[in-house]
Amino acid sequence: IPSNTISIQSEDLHYQVARIYADLNEKESMREIMEILISRKSGKPVNKVEYANTFYQELGDIDRAINILEDMRAEFLEIETILNVKGFDKKFISRRKWNQWKKAYPEIVNSLVYIYRKNDKLLDAEIVLSDWVMRNPEDTNAKEILKQIRSGEQ
Repeated sequence: IPSNTISIQSEDLHYQVARIYADLNEKESMREIMEILISRKSGKPVNKVEYANTFYQELGDIDRAINILEDMRAEFLEIETILNVKGFDKKFISRRKWNQWKKAYPEIVNSLVYIYRKNDKLLDAEIVLSDWVMRNPEDTNAKEILKQIRSGEQ
């Protein structure tokens, strides 16, 4: 469905169209829509995690998925640092948007660690997960996965 024929404003609807293209094995059409969705400034962070996972699972694009997730992780850490220094500023980020980022961050970390482990990038997985465990020392599951990674287990 060309966007000049039917303009799709809804992020969720646009993603569903991409999924239809996947079902039809029209991977390039799906990729085009996924790139549009990823580039949207107004998109929800949790949706972008899902899009990154779609690049990985449906399109087999490991590098693109990792780049999206690493960019998101870096953006989260940058926002967090600025908020710790300056506090909330409506010009910078709203509380609602920050809450969306906080909700998405565990998913970002989970997806990154999963993709890194599946693709034998254990050092990268260890770095991301070590940071997570330092921030969340009560997360026994993450500690166990980190232990497995350090022992060389997939």
